[in-house]
Amino acid sequence: MEVEGFGEKKIGLIGGIALMVNNLLGPGTVLFPALYQQAGILPCVATLIASTLMALLACVLLIKAIALIPGNSNFELRMEFQNLAQHYFSRQAYLWAQLVFQLSVLTVLMSTIIQSVQSLDGIFVDIFGKSCGLEVYPAVGFVCGGDHSGETPFPSNHYLISAGFVACGIICIPLGYWNLDDNIMVQNVATTLIFVCASVWMGLSFSFGLETDRTPIIGSDTSQVLGVTVFNFAFVFTLPSWLNEKKRDTSVTGVIVSAMAIGVAIFFAIGVIGGMAFEPYYESSDDFLAKLREHGGTVAMASIYVYPIACNWTSIPILCIVMRYNFLQMLENNSYAKLLTSLVVIAPWVLSLPFYPGSGFDTLCNWGGIVFATLANFIFPVAIYVSALKMYIIPKEDLLSDSNSERASDYSPPMPSLPDESGLGMLKERLTVDTLPRGETTSLDTIPKRKASYWYAGHASNDITGDHTWQIFKSLSAKAHLQMAYGLIGLITLVIFEKEIANEYMPLEMGIQNEA
Repeated sequence: MEVEGFGEKKIGLIGGIALMVNNLLGPGTVLFPALYQQAGILPCVATLIASTLMALLACVLLIKAIALIPGNSNFELRMEFQNLAQHYFSRQAYLWAQLVFQLSVLTVLMSTIIQSVQSLDGIFVDIFGKSCGLEVYPAVGFVCGGDHSGETPFPSNHYLISAGFVACGIICIPLGYWNLDDNIMVQNVATTLIFVCASVWMGLSFSFGLETDRTPIIGSDTSQVLGVTVFNFAFVFTLPSWLNEKKRDTSVTGVIVSAMAIGVAIFFAIGVIGGMAFEPYYESSDDFLAKLREHGGTVAMASIYVYPIACNWTSIPILCIVMRYNFLQMLENNSYAKLLTSLVVIAPWVLSLPFYPGSGFDTLCNWGGIVFATLANFIFPVAIYVSALKMYIIPKEDLLSDSNSERASDYSPPMPSLPDESGLGMLKERLTVDTLPRGETTSLDTIPKRKASYWYAGHASNDITGDHTWQIFKSLSAKAHLQMAYGLIGLITLVIFEKEIANEYMPLEMGIQNEA
């Protein structure tokens, strides 16, 4: 039986960095200048550092949980998020996790589609004076619009398939049927364009004149800093798919650390320099691109057109591929798997149509995206790692503390207690191994298994990447890791409900002040 629909292990260091950078530098990047003007440099930088460490820790925990699966220390097995949840969670928890994961990817994907289409229709208005489309409600017919004051050139109560929607779909939908490794060339080009745009913005900002008082050390309102910053790091759920198709000699540490360093540097530079270049505008509805449109010339307009395309048009296929890979693993034994997974690529476009006009989609993205994306990118990696600790590491430490050292040395971590001869419980799929030609498969029974005896005090015989970047982290006990994981869950929960907590207690504080 051939495994179809998956790529080869051929993504190198540069391709991996480009993939991660494109996932980091989304449309939210242009919000940082106004954020630095409103909150100040110190709160923004502190939150940026904390968010970076939190995202890095989530990556490390997820990768370690993947590597702890017996026979997978070098990522020989194909482990999508679906497989991890199925392996480490109970059936009920697995079903909930799979639902939230797919909703998370779908919400981000629909948001990106809408932003891309609206941006492209705006470009058509700038170039041709109007954008047109096929209206389907309340009437059926061909309509055109050239209004640049709203989110789209068309009335908010008209539902239609615009020219931007068609053009964006023609480019992005075929890329969604490619495999991840086939998309790397597109990712490399997009990353280059993003760097060029960021450089142009920095040059334009300097040419406008920088005034340091526009970005204070501590600003007047820091309420938006945590949310805006943290959710620019929502890329963790793409890690399993990348690990499955990276080259054996590609350093996991090198890719993740390099990508995050590049992303953080661009976030900081655009935030500080862009904030100093313009009079404070955070109380208006403008973003950084809108200010460039007002003050810039041809070069600025070109960068405004290129940046959303480079960011969104490369992110849409990757998100489609991640969804398709997970559905392929879940529906492996289904005779209609190929048809169903093909629909996965098209479905987000169809679902996005009703939300294209007006601003109703903003609320859906703000709440659905925040909740689902946070769970998938930060909570689930921690939960998966906690389950891995309980399954493989903590029982070992408890035995090692026993006086019977001979018994401890013979200990091997337990396998999931589910009726499956493959040794991975509910993982019934045949898994592609990087040592086999493309399309050939092997079952877990044919993979030589080392005794799954994982030590955390510097005795690991096979590190995740072969380097020693994480030796300090790994030198901690598993129970210390567990405490760190629970602390991370608490921090992320605080981030999610920060606004609700503020809204709940603000009336009380105002009442106390009024009484005084």
